Amino acid sequence: MKKILFISIILFFTSLSSVQAIENLPLHLKIMSTHNTVEPQIWKNTIFLTARPRGNPRFVGVAFDFESYGIIHPFEINESGIFIYTAQAPEMREIHYRLIIDGLWMADPLGVHNERDKYGIMVSKLEAGEPEYVKVKGPESDNSGNTTFSIRSRPDSTVSIVGTFNGWDPYMTPLKESFSGVYSTNLRLKKGTYFYYFIIDGRKAMDPMNFSRAMNREGEEVCQIVIP
Repeated sequence: MKKILFISIILFFTSLSSVQAIENLPLHLKIMSTHNTVEPQIWKNTIFLTARPRGNPRFVGVAFDFESYGIIHPFEINESGIFIYTAQAPEMREIHYRLIIDGLWMADPLGVHNERDKYGIMVSKLEAGEPEYVKVKGPESDNSGNTTFSIRSRPDSTVSIVGTFNGWDPYMTPLKESFSGVYSTNLRLKKGTYFYYFIIDGRKAMDPMNFSRAMNREGEEVCQIVIP
């Protein structure tokens, strides 16, 4: 019985790792295709650091100022022998960090923005670019019959739209995150009046850019759009 339970646990974590690998496929491919060290960077909202110290170091890690340098995060080694560290980038313009190689703290030798902090210690700096601001509008229809629905929410949300055009099915019409925190979809709609609302992470959300409202048969408030 214990053996069966142990095998079940292994299969569970194996399948979980496979799902996570699929969800992070672009990052996984970038890690696997990195054959040389690269300049420290923020890539697709991910901190991406590399190292290839001389000799055979037993440990390479990194510590960040936003954690008061209290946590040392280990690098991993890819098939090309490159030490790589990745993590979700925090929402701040500047990130300061130091490398730890076999217990020795130092600024990143690959860093191009190394500087002394207020204590006179050399640290490395990552700068996040200005986030691109995308204006979100209400439903827009063109002459070809396409209607675009958009809404803003927090990044990495699960967003869908339900309405009379899809039988109020919460799974039929998911929205894609075209920009960070901006979700949209294009639908082919004929002339007529339609009713709809969004679902964000399982909760109903009205369209804040469409002030035309109506009541459905259940007495719920919904959004209304008229395709001329």
